[in-house]
Amino acid sequence: MYGLTERIITPQSLEAVIIRSDTRPFLSDYLEKQFCKENLDFWVVVEHLKRITFDSEEWKQKTIIIYEQYVPQNAPNEVNINGTTKDALAVVYSEGRFGLSDFEAAQKEVMTLMKSNSVGFEQSEQYGSMLDFLKSQEIMTGKVRGRLLLLELLHYRTFGLIMKLFH
Repeated sequence: MYGLTERIITPQSLEAVIIRSDTRPFLSDYLEKQFCKENLDFWVVVEHLKRITFDSEEWKQKTIIIYEQYVPQNAPNEVNINGTTKDALAVVYSEGRFGLSDFEAAQKEVMTLMKSNSVGFEQSEQYGSMLDFLKSQEIMTGKVRGRLLLLELLHYRTFGLIMKLFH
């Protein structure tokens, strides 16, 4: 049985780290040191875009900003997406008609890239700090609820299962 303190990360658990606002900064710090933080930033802004009313003025403004910031060659925070996706986004940009699916395709590529590089994160100082943070949170949460949840968490194999407990 794997304990919480062991370094085990799966693509599903990395996604859970990204989704959680309290664990995302640990990954962000790691990615910044690896010179690829723009991938996480892009993923986050596309998630925020999903909450904006489609085709509103705010939607149109945000899609242009996102495109110009992350997609074109030599953009300030250019993400690593394939040429086909990049070209498709360039076409809808030139026509001024972004759909959510246009950005979701790029977002999925970025997530795949981050998942494929998760081993480096698992071996990083930031990952260890995240584990310490999660353990301290679980101890505090357990005391507030009148029981020590950390003992239960030690029986789970991956962060993905841990994250399911709290969301």
